[in-house]
Amino acid sequence: MAGILAWFWNERFWLPHNVTWADLKNTEEATFPQAEDLYLAFPLAFCIFMVRLIFERFVAKPCAIALNIQANGPQIAQPNAILEKVFTAITKHPDEKRLEGLSKQLDWDVRSIQHWFRQRRNQEKPSTLKRFCESMWRFSFYLYVFTYGVRFLKKTPWLWNTRHCWYNYPYQPLTPDLHYYYILELSFYWSLMFSQFTDIKRKVRVGMLIGTFGYSLLFFFFFFFFLPMRLFSPDSHIWTTPSKPSLLASIPVLMLCIFVCTQGLVLDCRRSLPE
Repeated sequence: MAGILAWFWNERFWLPHNVTWADLKNTEEATFPQAEDLYLAFPLAFCIFMVRLIFERFVAKPCAIALNIQANGPQIAQPNAILEKVFTAITKHPDEKRLEGLSKQLDWDVRSIQHWFRQRRNQEKPSTLKRFCESMWRFSFYLYVFTYGVRFLKKTPWLWNTRHCWYNYPYQPLTPDLHYYYILELSFYWSLMFSQFTDIKRKVRVGMLIGTFGYSLLFFFFFFFFLPMRLFSPDSHIWTTPSKPSLLASIPVLMLCIFVCTQGLVLDCRRSLPE
């Protein structure tokens, strides 16, 4: 394990020349991203999940009731052990041959069996109230972090001039606002991984789980900010003066941000598709 960690955190890959991890330890004058900071994301993810349960119960549900969104689910299918076994163990969409066999076995007409399977499939669909509560939670969280991010960006010089992204790299201190933003986002996506098994069932649950993990991995790299800088820097030396042009840096960084945002939109749109 020690050899794998040493290979992964190879200073020749992550850092410019003449810079070591020891140079990026926290000091009294400046704070830098540390791997230990990410440990906070796991307990915070559990806290966010609990906040979500409270929010959906005491905020989203009353809002849904005020909008006359009913909690009534679809009509429950008539209990039948034989059809239930076929539905759960064999197929949810029986073909004509199987329908005829079940019709003879149960002495039901084919139309009644088709109606039972249709009701049974609809029975697994979540109610409109559950969808509303889940969607309201996601909307509220995204609105909060978006507003917080915009307020933070307005105060940063590197939003208006991308040259500041490279000044004194990699000795760029981590501000409390930025630290809070990334840990909160990372914790949120970890909480989504926990809730995958209790959320509304989707057609692409495995894909959503992989996508959420990949999104968390992106926040891990962006938190350290070493990988984007290392890949997109015009050279591997520290930029300490504004004499170098920032065009080469701004274009790939902008493309990477667009890619991340697009992946997030696709991820959330696919989450809205029930099975």
